[in-house]
Amino acid sequence: MRRITKIVSDIRIAEIANLGDNLLKELAELTPEDAHLKAIQTEVEQNNSRLVIAINRDMAESELEELDARRDSTYRSLAYLNKGYLHHPDAPVSEAAAQVERILEKYGFDMINANYGAESAYLESLFNDMGSIEIAPALELLPGEIALLTRLKDEQSRFKVAEQRFYNAQSQDKQADSATQVKRELLKLINNKLVVYLRAMMQVNPQPYDDLCAKVALLIDKANSLVKRRRSTEELQTKSN
Repeated sequence: MRRITKIVSDIRIAEIANLGDNLLKELAELTPEDAHLKAIQTEVEQNNSRLVIAINRDMAESELEELDARRDSTYRSLAYLNKGYLHHPDAPVSEAAAQVERILEKYGFDMINANYGAESAYLESLFNDMGSIEIAPALELLPGEIALLTRLKDEQSRFKVAEQRFYNAQSQDKQADSATQVKRELLKLINNKLVVYLRAMMQVNPQPYDDLCAKVALLIDKANSLVKRRRSTEELQTKSN
């Protein structure tokens, strides 16, 4: 019988979440009538659910930061492009740029340092100003500005969708711990409760636990092998640098 090893501590958050899912499937299918093991299974299930929620929340926050950076970058591109047109040798172009500049000056570069909600409000106001009939002829004379405005609108729409996902993830558990903290708890639970208990049962009453222990051992070994391969690759890359 393959010995059940413990999970290595440097397993990644997503990896232990996946391992937790796989272990729970085997526990649900192969667990014998054992109240104590059922209690451990419930703990693993609860902590794995907490981890998935924490991962979703962290991912939503990361996505929000990335999309905010994108809309900031596009706004800067628009502002700098227009400042360049202010010095264009053709009078109609520079005059059109001056007309657009009067709108952009209302918002300035401070807008992109505002909080998420304020920046969104400023952008919606900017889109309204830039969509007026009076400014349309000026924009037609400034190559690239309409395309940048279109991109900025698209990025703002994507940001709002991601923002809602972030708020939904937060609302699932406002007091939730970080994914890193929950990972530590799940790792300790599996290693110090589930693995230790199954090892003991294989010594005192192996027959009912044979299949379950074999599957658990295989799943943990696969997860550990993935971590060890990555560790070896990282060490080789460090040496080559």
